[in-house]
Amino acid sequence: MRLVLRTYRAPLRMTTLAIALVALTLFVHHRANDPAQVAASLDRAQNGLAVVSAISAALVAVLSAVQWIDVLRPPAPLISGERVVLRPLGRRDGPALARTIDQAVLDENRLPPDTAEQAKRLVRRTAVANWAAICDASSGDVVGVVTMEFDEPRRNATLGIWIGPGHRGKGYASGTTAAAARLARGMGYDTTALTSQANTAMQRALERGGFVRTGTVEHVFDTGEVIEAIRFEHRGVADAAG
Repeated sequence: MRLVLRTYRAPLRMTTLAIALVALTLFVHHRANDPAQVAASLDRAQNGLAVVSAISAALVAVLSAVQWIDVLRPPAPLISGERVVLRPLGRRDGPALARTIDQAVLDENRLPPDTAEQAKRLVRRTAVANWAAICDASSGDVVGVVTMEFDEPRRNATLGIWIGPGHRGKGYASGTTAAAARLARGMGYDTTALTSQANTAMQRALERGGFVRTGTVEHVFDTGEVIEAIRFEHRGVADAAG
């Protein structure tokens, strides 16, 4: 998408150059003090400017169409499992992303009340680094979000998952933990995850995805709140259900 947006600058540069040429032509012939030459040069410059403007308009129309095609086409999958497909969030995913965020997600992650609307606006404007849509492998519907925070020096990826209301308890979380761990391993990263002690559903999903408990650590939320979180590390083979 960034390539498409950068390309929009080309028509503007062409039009600016044409205007500059008109001004230069008028200046040169004005110095020559020949009204007939000035008029002829002005006609030629205006014709040239009209051609450049038409080309610029055509380029803008083509690039706009390309951009809309990019918006409407789902991004290519990052990795697939039996139950889930993980893929980048696209600009059209805003409403579906917002529907995955309910009070349970806000409470578990200590997020502000307007997170859903903020996330919707964000994906409309730009790609969200390290976020991916969790999609049902059959329907393609967005059922949740997976995040991966990469620690380059330690070659470790910390996994975060939320599943939207109406999709919980159906195996999407365990399928996602397994798929995300395979994705990270293919990139040369180990995978860990943290979850609150109260979130027993996510603990079970991590264990079904091949993760094991390695202890507890202090986790600090953006709000400043500190909890004793359970740390998981991916070490095994996921259940076939994922």
